[in-house]
Amino acid sequence: MPDPAAYVLHKFIISEKRLKEDKREKDLIAAKEIGEYILKDKKYCNRLLEIYENLPKKWQKTLKQNIKENSQLIYKTLI
Repeated sequence: MPDPAAYVLHKFIISEKRLKEDKREKDLIAAKEIGEYILKDKKYCNRLLEIYENLPKKWQKTLKQNIKENSQLIYKTLI
């Protein structure tokens, strides 16, 4: 079972690379729903921030923009 926080960030990253719109949408829905759910738990919220902060800056920038467009709740957690 993957770490839920890592899974959420992975889904946001991979959605950018999807060629098929339906798969992209599925990734974004999963990332948003799971991401917003895990923010209710301090442990997972901290883990999400920890993983995000350890990503390369270029990835962070792309990821932050994608998250901003798809989940204001997760975005506010990252800034």
